Amino acid sequence: MKYYHCFSSNTFIGNYKRAELFEKTDDFVPTFRVTLAQEDFDALILDVNTYEGPGGPPVNSNDPMPPPPGGIEGGGMPPIDFDDPNAFRVAEPDGFKTKNAKMTVEFDDEVKSFNKVTFSIGGSSSRALSKQGFNIKIRGNNNLYGRTQIRLRPDFREPTLLRTKLACDIQNRMGVPSISANFAKLYINDQFMGFYVLIDAFKLSWVESVYGEKDSTSLIQSYEFLAGSWDHFLSYGHNFYLFKPKDGKWQFLLYDFDTEFGIDCSQGIGEPGTITTDFNFSEYTLDQWHKPRHLIDVLIGQNSTRFDNILRQQVKEVFNPEVVFPHIDELKKFIKPYIIEDYTPDENGKYPGRINERASNPYNLTHWDANIEFTTVKSAYHNAAYGLKMWFLRRYRSACKQYNIDDCNEIYLDENYETPIDKSVEVPLSTSSRHAPPPPPSQNENEQDQDQGPR
Repeated sequence: MKYYHCFSSNTFIGNYKRAELFEKTDDFVPTFRVTLAQEDFDALILDVNTYEGPGGPPVNSNDPMPPPPGGIEGGGMPPIDFDDPNAFRVAEPDGFKTKNAKMTVEFDDEVKSFNKVTFSIGGSSSRALSKQGFNIKIRGNNNLYGRTQIRLRPDFREPTLLRTKLACDIQNRMGVPSISANFAKLYINDQFMGFYVLIDAFKLSWVESVYGEKDSTSLIQSYEFLAGSWDHFLSYGHNFYLFKPKDGKWQFLLYDFDTEFGIDCSQGIGEPGTITTDFNFSEYTLDQWHKPRHLIDVLIGQNSTRFDNILRQQVKEVFNPEVVFPHIDELKKFIKPYIIEDYTPDENGKYPGRINERASNPYNLTHWDANIEFTTVKSAYHNAAYGLKMWFLRRYRSACKQYNIDDCNEIYLDENYETPIDKSVEVPLSTSSRHAPPPPPSQNENEQDQDQGPR
């Protein structure tokens, strides 16, 4: 079934030039149909259901989380040196891959066919989830509207399926070199696999089409801080490339955005072996957010004026509820029919694409709806996931205060601004697989909202 919706990400993104594939799919969800030999399809299913590599055992949201890695007692890794640039440089694990796939991609006005396609499982920690991601490489001097390398990700770690799209759109709006994202439906051998995030990849076809002259380093660091991006350079120190354009400066290129905007923060923030008791991550300062980084000391620590000015500008122009809330509302409306389809079981009770039968389904439609708004829910990895709008609202308030931004919108600074909460799926922000929650609140504290309502 095809759904049509008249809206365009271009309104939010502005003049940033993206690949034709992503311009074309702003208002339309294409359908990818991949054909595998039966033995390859069987090998794919076997690989998914026997995988024991990085990412841990299959995640069942009803079971206790196993002890984490990272040198914490009970973990499976030595203590991590956060000053070591290679500490988190983990390659994507080996998995199913075939060079013998074929593919068609259906758009509203045409169908593209490809007879030489490499198709493989993609992702690392997401391998433990029930719905898998895939990588697609188009060979034979062919491309899909300027792209030969494509990622299809279920983003099953987070409830909304909007975090990656929002992260890419925000970086595109900021004008920094970044990948792009939209959405797609996937079939493998005529089996409906569900709704996916369609993502660009930092490959040659991307490099050849992107040229940027802005000071991307300061922009990227301000993005990471405001977006609560713990899975990139500032905190975890991975999921980024360094790229030097011809006759240009070194640039940061970020990827993998399913942990942005307040999800699983307790997993990534804080030194190994320490216990976090302050779970109000949206109010953290920059010093609280990042691990020791020599580059941060050089670029920001010695003189933060340039960074501070860039951040203030981004708070006004991008990380502003007045700007981002309407975009979230449009995206939510756009993907809702596909989300409903993705959460509809077939006649056998099976949900689309949940081919890892050892893992559970962590979310339902209620989680999806509530977490896009203001409700904190439990993530697939047993941590708290801020409501998307709640993250932007609280980050906006804290940034306005921390950086003395005097013309912030009083509507969103108002303590009485309405933030509806769905109590049926709400969890406290102290929900964490890694850290013990803080002590029980006193009676007076109990009467107050614990970072779920407006302040």
